Amino acid sequence: MPKSQKASEKGQALVSITATITLLLGALGLVIDIGYGRYEQQRAQAAVEAAAMAGVEAADAYGSTSCGTNVVCQSATACPTSINPASITNNIQNACLYGQANGFGTGGGATMTISSGTGTPTAVSGVTALYWVTATASVSNHTLFSYLMGAGSHSTTSTAQATAGVSQYVPATCVYVLDPSGATAVNASNDVQVQSECGMAVNSNNADAVQVVGSAKLTLPSLQIVGNYVTNNNGQICSTSGCPLTPSTGVAAATDPFASLPAPSYSGCNYNNYSSGWGTFTLSPGVYCGGLSINNGATVTFSPGTYIINGGSLTFAGGTTSTGSGVTFYLTGTNANFGGVQIGNGITTTLTAPTSGTYQGVLFYQDRNITSSVQESIEGGATMQLGGTLYFPTTTVNYANGTSTTNYYTALVAKDLVFAGGAYIKYDSTGQTTGMLVKTAALLQ
Repeated sequence: MPKSQKASEKGQALVSITATITLLLGALGLVIDIGYGRYEQQRAQAAVEAAAMAGVEAADAYGSTSCGTNVVCQSATACPTSINPASITNNIQNACLYGQANGFGTGGGATMTISSGTGTPTAVSGVTALYWVTATASVSNHTLFSYLMGAGSHSTTSTAQATAGVSQYVPATCVYVLDPSGATAVNASNDVQVQSECGMAVNSNNADAVQVVGSAKLTLPSLQIVGNYVTNNNGQICSTSGCPLTPSTGVAAATDPFASLPAPSYSGCNYNNYSSGWGTFTLSPGVYCGGLSINNGATVTFSPGTYIINGGSLTFAGGTTSTGSGVTFYLTGTNANFGGVQIGNGITTTLTAPTSGTYQGVLFYQDRNITSSVQESIEGGATMQLGGTLYFPTTTVNYANGTSTTNYYTALVAKDLVFAGGAYIKYDSTGQTTGMLVKTAALLQ
C-alpha cells in the first residue's frame, strides 16, 4: 500500500477518534452538569422545607397564629445574609436561620425568600391554615463541562419552594379516662342512662376496664379501650344509631389532651375558709385557702378569671344559685387537705370556661400532683349547666349532669369515671368551649 494512502487513513482515524472523544466528553459533561443541577435542586428543596417548617413551628411556640410582633405576615421578602441566633425575635427570622443553616440566604447566589400569612396560602390553592409560611430558594449552577463542549449555557438556576402551615382540628373523642390499670375505670350501673355525642377513650388495660351493668345504658359514637369491658344484668353499650356497639379493645392508650397545660401560679391567700352564707354576692378571682363554699340559699356571681382553691373543697350546696362566665377553678393543696369539687343534686349552677387565653375551655382543673382518694361529686343533674372541660387527671369523678336541650358543651378528663345518675354529654364541634383543639404543623406543599 502506498505511504500516502496509509497516512490518509491514519488521518481519518484520528479525526474519527477525536470526534468520538469530543462527543463522549460532551455527553459526559452534560450528564455531570445535569446530575449536579439535580443535586442542587434537592439541596434547595430540603432547605425550603426546613425553613417553612421552622417558621410555622416557631409561630406555634410563640403561642399565636395571628399576625403580630412575634408572628410575621409578609409578602415574599429576601432573608438577610446574616442572623444572630441569640437576637431572634420573630418566627420569620427563625425560618431564615434554618435556610442559612442549609446554605441559602447567605449570599453568593444561593438566595431564599419568605412569605407568610393566614388563610389560604398564595402558593397553594384549596387549603386553609391558621397560619402559613412559604419559603422559596434559588441557586446558580455553573455548567462548566457542557459549556466548554458547546452543549449548553454557562450556568443554570435550580429553584425550590415549600409551604408549611399550622392547622387545627377537634377530636371526635371528648371523654378521656386515664387510669392505666384500674378495674371499672368506667362504671355505669343501677339503670343510669348515659348519652354522649362524642367518643370515649379508656386507658385501663384491665379486663374489666368498663363495666355497664344493672340495666344501665351507655350510648355513644365510639368506645376505645386498652383493656376490655363487661356488660351483664341487662347493661347495654349502644351506638348513636342503635344497639349494640362493639367497643374497640386492645387499642393504644390515649394521650391526656391537657398534659402540657401549665398550672397557674399563685402565692398567699386572698380568702380563708370562705363560706357564703345567705344573701347575694359577687366573688372575685383569687386564692381561696381552705376551700370555697356556696351554701344557705345564696345567690352568687363569679367574676371572670382564675379561682385557686388551695386546700378544702369547692362546694355548691343548700339550694344555692351560682353563675359565672369565663371562669377557671384550679383545685390544689395537699393530699391531706384536698377536698375537690362537690356539687349536690338540684343545685342551680351555670358556669362556663374562658373562650380564649391559656385556660381556654378549662372550667375545672385539678392539680396533677394530687393523688388523694377524695372523689369529685358533680351531680347537679338538669339544673347544672357546665360549659367547658372538667379536668381531673388523678381523681375519680362521680358524674350526673346535662340534657340534650341545652347548649352547654362539656368534655371530661378523669382518672376514673362513675356515672352516678343520668347524663348527657354535648359535643363541642368547634373546640372553642371545651378547648379541645389539636394544632398540627405540617408541610402543605
